[in-house]
Amino acid sequence: MVWPGLMSYDSLKAFEEATTGITTVVWPPMHAYLLDLGEWLPFAPGSLIFTQVLLLTCAGVVLAFRLFSSSPQAICASIVYLGALILSPSVMGSLAVHWRDPLTAAFFALAVAAWIGPPERTSWLGLLLGSIAAIVCLGLRYNAFPVLAPLVGLMVFRVWRYPPAFPGRLAAILILLAPFPLALASVTWRLPDFQRMPAATNLSTTRLHDVVGVGACSGISHLPSDPGSPGVTPAGVLRQVYTPVHVNLVVARLESLGYTPQSLTGEALRKSWVEAVSQDPVCFLSHRRLVLLAQVGALEGDPFYLMHAQIDPNRFGFQLARPDAAAAYVRGVSR
Repeated sequence: MVWPGLMSYDSLKAFEEATTGITTVVWPPMHAYLLDLGEWLPFAPGSLIFTQVLLLTCAGVVLAFRLFSSSPQAICASIVYLGALILSPSVMGSLAVHWRDPLTAAFFALAVAAWIGPPERTSWLGLLLGSIAAIVCLGLRYNAFPVLAPLVGLMVFRVWRYPPAFPGRLAAILILLAPFPLALASVTWRLPDFQRMPAATNLSTTRLHDVVGVGACSGISHLPSDPGSPGVTPAGVLRQVYTPVHVNLVVARLESLGYTPQSLTGEALRKSWVEAVSQDPVCFLSHRRLVLLAQVGALEGDPFYLMHAQIDPNRFGFQLARPDAAAAYVRGVSR
């Protein structure tokens, strides 16, 4: 219905990087690498949409059959899993878009399916497949680390307690830990020339969101004013602009009040973040809890940016095969 997949600015930026080469790691380049590989598959670029749907659905079914010895139980678990995917607007919306988010979820699900199961079913092939999936997962999003780290820790404990006959305890642990340095390398040096890339600045926007959130909670502002202005941004302003839903909304609200949050970066913002977190840890944790609830769709109100509704104008000639069907799909997911 949405072939070859909906595309936003981020999607088209990844396509551009896949075509002309990596120029920034603000967006981790793994998405561009996957799009480049996808050109070798039939029906590109829609083949990557098909791949993420296939991985996310099949991984859950495979995991069910690995966890349950009884086929009826595994079938029931698979039906529940697939039903949950279909009934989730956030999942069905993002799966139709060339975004890093559904790909991250798909490769995380593949890692879980490859690794989790009875200890006696642990194999070197499963460890290796899960490790490859974990490398891709970590390489797609900077915030994939806190999701994947507990899973890796669990697997390291398990292979230490129940070492596989092959490749052995030490080799298995090395395979499990390999995704972290390799994923870090993927955002440090680009392929194919291994040129070192300037570090991403994405952390500044996260810190800005945290400082605003802490100030809105505590009533004490730690946010510096624009360069050249004395004092700090008033706490009342922070309460007015704060939302845990997305930092872009906070930035837009600050701009509407005449502030220029883009200038609040670097060392001044880092010091403000350290000050806010150290002085108001309870408010920091409260803000982070609200952000988590917003990300999983557990806050009241409509979710933010459920999906992208079109293929943006582009120089690649990408356009929807069936615009009317795609519009109907978007309406069905969004209602």
